Amino acid sequence: MNAKTPVKSYLNIPDFNNEKDLNFYLKFIAVLEKNYKDETFNRAQAADQMLISVRQLNRRLSDLFEYNFTEFLSRFRIDKAVKALEKGGAIMDLSLDVGFGTPTYFSTTFKRVTGLPPKKFQEAFFGSQSSQKKA
Repeated sequence: MNAKTPVKSYLNIPDFNNEKDLNFYLKFIAVLEKNYKDETFNRAQAADQMLISVRQLNRRLSDLFEYNFTEFLSRFRIDKAVKALEKGGAIMDLSLDVGFGTPTYFSTTFKRVTGLPPKKFQEAFFGSQSSQKKA
């Protein structure tokens, strides 16, 4: 694969059947966008910012997506990391920049979600020149 190969999103967002679901999704994504870099960000904080209970958040997420909050947030962060890798970002730096507590946790999650460790992913999709900035 080369640098021109588009990389998919790992969130698997469904088509929304109504405006209520779409509005929930947009509000949820806005909350994640604002907070994903904070490694301590959690479900309770997200629910609080969305002005709903944790239980309501869990229900809505399970109705709309195939992932729970923690998995959705991890995949959201991985999507952000992939964009940084495309720009040649150093793996160790970007792992912390996207909200993972440690580079090891980032690498483990990245491999689980994408099927490849970050360095191999970067080399496969964006070429060896991107991987010269090593962790």
